[in-house]
Amino acid sequence: MLFRGRSLNPWLWAVALAGLCAAPGAAQPPSPLELVRGLRESGQSDLAMEYLKELDGKPLSDTDKAALLLERAKCLLEISEYEPDEGTRLGMIAEAKEGLNAFVQNYPNHPRAVEGLLSVAKLTSLDAKEVLSRARRMDIPPPGDDAEERQAREQAQHKQAKEAEKARPLFQLAAGRFASASAKLRARLDDPALAPGARKALETEAFEAELASGINQFSIAETFVPEEILDATQKEQRNKFLEQARNSFAKLDKGQPTNRTVWVARAWVAEVTYEQGDLAAATGKVAEILRATGPEAEDGQRLARFFQLRRNARVALGERVQAKITASENEMRRWLTQYGAARKPTPEVFAVRYYLARSLHFQADVATPAPKPPAVLAIGATARKQLEEAERLYRALAQTDNEYTARAARYRTAVVRKLLGTADQNPLSYESFEKAQMASLIQMSNLVSAEAKEAKLGAGAQADPKKVEEARAETRAARQRVIALLERARELVTPQDSPADVADVYLRLIYFYQRNEQFYQAAVLGDFVARTVKTTGGKAATAGLLGLNGYVSASRAIKTEERDALAAARQSDRDRAVALARFLDEKYPNDAATDSARHQLAGLLTDEKKYAEAFDVLVKVRPSYAQLTNARLLEGFVASQLVAPLDSPLPKEDKARLYRRATGDLAKVPAPASVAAPDEVRGYLSARCRLASMMLAQERADPEAERASPGFNQAFDLAGKILAEVPTFDCLVTNEKKLNTDGQELNLLALDTYTRALYLRARALTADNKFDAALALIQPVLSQVQTAGPLFTEEMKSWAAGASSPEPEARSKARIAQLAANIDKNRVDVILAAFRVQVRRGKAPEAAALLDLMVRAGGSVDESLPLLEPVGRELAALMVARQKEGKTDEAKNLAAGLGVLLDKIRTAKALPVPSLLFIGQTLQTIGKNAEALETLKKVPAPTYADWDKKKPEEFPEADRGKVLNQVRDHAFAQHSIVKAQIELKQFAEAEALLKGVIGTPDKPGWGAGRLYFRKALAELHEAKGAAEADPKRANAEWGLAVREWATQVGMQRNRLANPPKDATNEQMAQFRNAFADSFFEVQRCTVTANQQILKDLPAKLQKTYDDVGKRFADIEKQFPVTEWQPEVQNRYFEFLNANPPLLTAYKATGGKLFLEKLPPRQ
Repeated sequence: MLFRGRSLNPWLWAVALAGLCAAPGAAQPPSPLELVRGLRESGQSDLAMEYLKELDGKPLSDTDKAALLLERAKCLLEISEYEPDEGTRLGMIAEAKEGLNAFVQNYPNHPRAVEGLLSVAKLTSLDAKEVLSRARRMDIPPPGDDAEERQAREQAQHKQAKEAEKARPLFQLAAGRFASASAKLRARLDDPALAPGARKALETEAFEAELASGINQFSIAETFVPEEILDATQKEQRNKFLEQARNSFAKLDKGQPTNRTVWVARAWVAEVTYEQGDLAAATGKVAEILRATGPEAEDGQRLARFFQLRRNARVALGERVQAKITASENEMRRWLTQYGAARKPTPEVFAVRYYLARSLHFQADVATPAPKPPAVLAIGATARKQLEEAERLYRALAQTDNEYTARAARYRTAVVRKLLGTADQNPLSYESFEKAQMASLIQMSNLVSAEAKEAKLGAGAQADPKKVEEARAETRAARQRVIALLERARELVTPQDSPADVADVYLRLIYFYQRNEQFYQAAVLGDFVARTVKTTGGKAATAGLLGLNGYVSASRAIKTEERDALAAARQSDRDRAVALARFLDEKYPNDAATDSARHQLAGLLTDEKKYAEAFDVLVKVRPSYAQLTNARLLEGFVASQLVAPLDSPLPKEDKARLYRRATGDLAKVPAPASVAAPDEVRGYLSARCRLASMMLAQERADPEAERASPGFNQAFDLAGKILAEVPTFDCLVTNEKKLNTDGQELNLLALDTYTRALYLRARALTADNKFDAALALIQPVLSQVQTAGPLFTEEMKSWAAGASSPEPEARSKARIAQLAANIDKNRVDVILAAFRVQVRRGKAPEAAALLDLMVRAGGSVDESLPLLEPVGRELAALMVARQKEGKTDEAKNLAAGLGVLLDKIRTAKALPVPSLLFIGQTLQTIGKNAEALETLKKVPAPTYADWDKKKPEEFPEADRGKVLNQVRDHAFAQHSIVKAQIELKQFAEAEALLKGVIGTPDKPGWGAGRLYFRKALAELHEAKGAAEADPKRANAEWGLAVREWATQVGMQRNRLANPPKDATNEQMAQFRNAFADSFFEVQRCTVTANQQILKDLPAKLQKTYDDVGKRFADIEKQFPVTEWQPEVQNRYFEFLNANPPLLTAYKATGGKLFLEKLPPRQ
């Protein structure tokens, strides 16, 4: 039922507008939204919407700008009540929800905020009405004498009752929201300072809210259906809600008779009174309403007459009394004459037309009883006229979406069958479009029966395969007969035939082509209709959408052994689908089917990884699209693919624009009621999770927004809210209030993002040295893991196998298992974040315990090596940095933590070579050279024969990559072993190893060309010289070191003098820096050697400082300052500052470049 009626007298609203526009001589003009409100309250919401469009972009006050959202939503709600098409109506409601949510959330202190709350309550009631409407549309077979017919009727009635019951909690939620909003509204009315204009508007809202609340209570009573199967308890409950509704209407009944809402309420009082069985009181009330003469009573009179004639029609048909049926027919015709000519029929008009058709149909049936065979049915002129009018009424009802669509289609078929017979002759025998299409209706009814028979025979374990196959063949034959008749009807179309009927034939034919797996025929016909046939009611776009589905299905159905031919054929059909979808987008931009086509087009483009094109299509999907939430989810995915990758090709401005649009659209998805249907709840929570996940990519997508509010903080807060929301939805919990399978999946989906956001937040706190705050944030996760262990349990491991199962429950469990495994991995990251904190705090034992907890979380050491090694590298780099900064205590803490980490890594069962190298090199970093040596020696030599004698190109191509990788790893290990041996003063072993690797000038070894081995040899001689107490022997070793460094200088000088012909400027700069670096090593070695050897000869040592200082001053002039790499320049700077006499000498010779560090390269 409606909340309000629509005024049918234009002069009524014209007077209202005149009153609004005739503003008094005040200094401040009235708000333009007063005109919108006046139009809406006068029943002209269509005009109000047009005026709202005119206001877009015009200068308005902030208060009016906010109120635009409210007025637009209220107008949409008003218009939706009269919209017969379910898809369009649901889209309007969805758009209104979006606007209301934005208004209520963003403007809670707006002067009209309470109106927003009332509209939210009304929306909830509308949601409930949609559920109840679906129940009412369910087909209930008529009473029959056969036991099977009685059983079918009873089953259908109970199914309808169960469906209607789903609406009850939604209505009750709406009742609570009405009560809450009304209380706030009354509190505002009690404010003595309220302006007169605002008071009047609020009083009107209060009156309307009371009416809506009463209708909502009446609707709760209507969920107790069908009446004939209600038990005593259900009847008592129904009457309770009727009484509550009556009380609400009775309050309004006492209002001023000049108020139109009062008369509408009086009509409702009469209706409720009738429902409660007090016929005398109800009849008196109706008479009172009908006696009124003022124009304000018209809506109430229309509604009262409707209630009365509907009741009379039901009684007449139920009692089957001809006199009553005739009287009812005349009453309905009078009502339609007076109220049925509106441009958009109201639900009451559909109801009256339906009952009129039923009355005519019944009278014709009574006049033409079925004859005994072999007599032929004879239809008299009067009965034929009644049947033909009934058929037209049924047809019009079946061609629109309303409460009676399904019933009208069924009864229409019965009428057509009576007019045409069995329609089993050859389709070519039909000579007019009208007869062919009507015959198709009869065959469609036969097809339904054949399908029901096939389903019945196929049900159960004892099904007879032979009978099932026979029934399946009968179904195929019936479908072919339908297609043949529709094709015949299409051939017989003339310009005189009804365009609506012609469009319906096209749509049915496309549909049955699809059902019959004639996908290409469906696609071509749908494409043809969309592009060439003139239709109304969005049917051209619907045909195009069906054609689009046909192309997609045809693409999937193609089979051939030739892979290239298959790919080409499928791509061709997909290209046609894309072209058709783009045509619909351009030609029918405002049709509901076009939004579905856009959604599918975006899916096709996404499959082809054309994400930018897909995004541009998705943002065109209008808020009125019934599957808007799913489109927004795809929009979020596509945007993530565009903005999250590090190598995204988008300019930063486009990334920010896409990110803001996608997150903004996801944030608009309205929250459903706690009693909402599972699909609505899943869509909402999935959108919220997608939004939270996208926030984690904000740093890459929108750096400006990230600086203002880090994305991980937003994601953390939002995911926490989602986790709290999940158990509040009835469809996600069991009777024991535990999460069911759907609830578990959505809970884990939110928990996945929550855990990732928590990790990033903890890392940020750690980076800011807020160690206590980071640990406090992480502690709940640590406690959960300590108490319960991993989420991916043994039971879930068995669930993981169900990913490809045809059973939805099994697939859901597989998704749960995958999410649990992901969260366990994320928790390992969180535990390692805590490990970092404890290391930084100098809590090595606590850090070691966290590594044990990591294993308990499901992250075994072997599986966690890819995570543990980066942690080690990070801590090692930090330790080196702290050592350079002179932060000794912090460096020691880091070294201790590294030791704990490496000890844990070494417990792995089988360490791969990269891990052995990592452990060995990191142990060296923290000074554990003996343990490093032990680990590094486990790195095996290459397994390929003569690997140390052959050049790379001499290895077989198939093995070359593997061998070269083995040689590289072995070389790194040998180099690290040498460095460890030097540190341990195992000079003889290091020298023997290096000689074997480097060889001699006459017989070079396998590592002779690797510069780092030659550097290691120089470092060995330096170490031997430094360790030697005898000056002569020390001098010899230092001499060998200087000579080795000088050899490398020569190599670098030669490359600089004879570069490759195609060397770039950048490469030449690298060559110069390599020369400067090797030159530095010679000078450093010279100074260090003489500091030891000439320590008792200060004059000679000073000569060394002077010479080297001059050399430093000379080399800085050899190439431009801009080419110096900071890493090389900084070595000179640090060495000079570590040796003041050398620094003095450098300055004395005019040196400048090395007095300050160059900043790091950007």
